[in-house]
Amino acid sequence: MRSSPFTWINEQAKVCVFIALLLFTLALTAALSIQGIISFELAGTRAAADRIVDSWSPPQGDVRGDAFLSLGVDYLYLFLYPLTISLACHLSARRDARFARRTWIVGAILSWVELAATPFDATENYALIKVLKSSSGAFWPALAKWCAILKFGLIFIGAGYVIAWILLELVRKLVREEMSTAQ
Repeated sequence: MRSSPFTWINEQAKVCVFIALLLFTLALTAALSIQGIISFELAGTRAAADRIVDSWSPPQGDVRGDAFLSLGVDYLYLFLYPLTISLACHLSARRDARFARRTWIVGAILSWVELAATPFDATENYALIKVLKSSSGAFWPALAKWCAILKFGLIFIGAGYVIAWILLELVRKLVREEMSTAQ
């Protein structure tokens, strides 16, 4: 088994791919920021989902079409952000391998695990589309909620690893500078 889904890309290309993925992810994040969409993803019940959708509908019209469009665009987004976080975990793990094998192993595992956010997000989107199409029953909102919880959990774990690695690198740099000035 490969230590990461990115072992086939050379080191210089990984940084370029990461920057491109990060820019696309940030652009789509800004485009998909519909107010209340996370509440809708986590509604969990038909009544809560209906209340949220009703709150989006201004007196002059219904914004369900915007929600459908957002969910459609999210199918592109759901391939970008897991790859971005996965590659960030990989790059962090590769740099950390020279210091601590355990953190390298965690980063390598996370670079694979982060990709699992994609099917959770795709399933969540499908369930939310069913809710917007007024499919009755409690199944679709509950499915969307649990997929969203798992997706957000993976995002926070991967992002937390990368942020912790960045902070650790900053501390290491400060310690090295302090040690070099003390000599």
